[in-house]
Amino acid sequence: MFCRIVLRVLTCAFVLARPVAAQETAASRRLAIEMIYPVMVKALEAGRFGQARNICDQAILWEPENFVHPYNLACIESRAGVARRSRAFDALERAAELGFNDPLALTEDPDLTAIRNDPRFAPILQRVARNARRPVPPEAAESERQALARSPLAPPLLQPGLARPIDLGALVDVTSPVPASFARGLPVGLFLMSRRWAQTSTEDKLVWYFAPDGTVYQNLEHGFAPTDLAAHVGLKGTCRLAGKSLEVTWSDRRKSSGVIQRTRGGFKWDRGTFVPARPLPADTSLSGAYEGGETLSFNRAPLARTLELRADGTFHWTGVSLQTSAASNPTRIEAASNGRDSAGRWHAKGYTLVLVDSEGRIFRRIAFLSEDAFPNAQTQIIFAGTVYSRK
Repeated sequence: MFCRIVLRVLTCAFVLARPVAAQETAASRRLAIEMIYPVMVKALEAGRFGQARNICDQAILWEPENFVHPYNLACIESRAGVARRSRAFDALERAAELGFNDPLALTEDPDLTAIRNDPRFAPILQRVARNARRPVPPEAAESERQALARSPLAPPLLQPGLARPIDLGALVDVTSPVPASFARGLPVGLFLMSRRWAQTSTEDKLVWYFAPDGTVYQNLEHGFAPTDLAAHVGLKGTCRLAGKSLEVTWSDRRKSSGVIQRTRGGFKWDRGTFVPARPLPADTSLSGAYEGGETLSFNRAPLARTLELRADGTFHWTGVSLQTSAASNPTRIEAASNGRDSAGRWHAKGYTLVLVDSEGRIFRRIAFLSEDAFPNAQTQIIFAGTVYSRK
């Protein structure tokens, strides 16, 4: 949302000034942001888009190299209506040009909902994702850390009194994957792949998404909308049929191939068994306590944790805390198994589970049930790289 970037990233960037004479110092301009930006936020909340736009335009004039301001202008123009959308894209392109590097913000910010399905959005998202992959010099990361430590505008994510309440429903990805099936002999849809290695007596589990256009995504994490697919940083390739064989050519030019054998609902290929995913139930039947036992091979955190989804809409995640991944990217939220816990609110719909902890940090990941993958598939969820079984 709007304040998500304003209040968390702005502390790491130059700060906006009020109209001042040329001799005034940078420190006085940094102080001015605390008075002016809340006025812009309140104007946006009240639907006074002209007032919010004027403040943001002035901020851009004062600090033309600060990507925070054009990003916020894009949020204002996105909400201002169809006639202003071209300027929203101009502002987003400028933010990306200046180094804006949080693709997750673009895919989750409710203020940008109105423009996400526009074909102009995906190229900008790709550019922002490339910015995110660029290494950050240690001195820059330390400078940002110190700025966060000393700034009064440095809450974990949202500042009470300035940020609008988080609408969990708006954070759920309503875009569903195509139903698991076959089209022209090729698999399409979302699958859980299991592959056992006899030499080591171990088993891999991976999430595969076969898009209708023949693109293959391995361990897709956030969703199935064009913006989520464009922001995918995992393995990606294209598939085709070669006789009775399915061949996948990955972006790094490696190839995987083998005879494809259909099974009931799924298929076997390249020593793996692919089982279709099913959406989460739409009612409170999902609530309960789940034990995380089996980890998918792409998971970056330790195993063994308990996730309790309560019927009142609150959650408790044992042994896992939500935290920012790095000072250089303070709006990207990761889950770390570090012995601490997280608690807050949850919402699930379709193929998405969203957790928002007590400090306002948002964790959104693909989640699903897997048909026939387990003896009791109704009580097991695949979420954030782990198979969770209901206690």
